[in-house]
Amino acid sequence: MPQMTGFELYNKISQIDGEVKVCFITAFEEYYSEFKTEFLHLNELECYIKKPVGMDNLIQAVKSRLDCN
Repeated sequence: MPQMTGFELYNKISQIDGEVKVCFITAFEEYYSEFKTEFLHLNELECYIKKPVGMDNLIQAVKSRLDCN
């Protein structure tokens, strides 16, 4: 994303709707430590998905985040 990071986008969206549900999907390992320190209130198992991710695992993670298992 050329204009901002996904974390910055999440913060802006959260200001508009505090109930928004987000999953971070990335191939960059270095973002994991930033996620852990910046978003302590988010459950990493539901919200942080490392690429590559299989379709079944992606669907399961999104369903989990939406509480629709």
